[in-house]
Amino acid sequence: MKNDKLLRLDTRLLPPCSRRCALATLALPAVAAWLAGCAAAPTAPRDERAALLERARAYWQAVRDGDWVAAWPYEAISRDPNWSLQSYLRRVGGIQFHAVQVLGVKHLEADRAIVEVDQKFDVPLARLRGMSATVLDHWIRIDGLWYHDRERRASEGS
Repeated sequence: MKNDKLLRLDTRLLPPCSRRCALATLALPAVAAWLAGCAAAPTAPRDERAALLERARAYWQAVRDGDWVAAWPYEAISRDPNWSLQSYLRRVGGIQFHAVQVLGVKHLEADRAIVEVDQKFDVPLARLRGMSATVLDHWIRIDGLWYHDRERRASEGS
């Protein structure tokens, strides 16, 4: 019974200002913890988006430069034992990119994402010059890293 009285603060004995100060002092840590929890929640998705954008920009820089060997580690198929760098190199190319800009993450859910990419390019074999397009580029997260999902993009025709 005595311990019960020690834990209870009798604010009736304090002057009005002291009561408010005592309540504020008791409530402040709880409110601060609640606000800290709210502030920390959105940073994880922002970090995911930043990691995705960093890899997407590096991938598209390599593609723009025509450096398909440098682009290979960013491809999801590079993780597939049925694929080799040589078979990948036989399938890529044919488009000369002059400018590529990753505009942002259009959609991110679990381990799949769509990145919006603005491209300026030529297709010499088709005699197409000065082409431009904004494409929705698919990415997939494997073991915590984002990879360009070339197979999904080809199957969906986007």
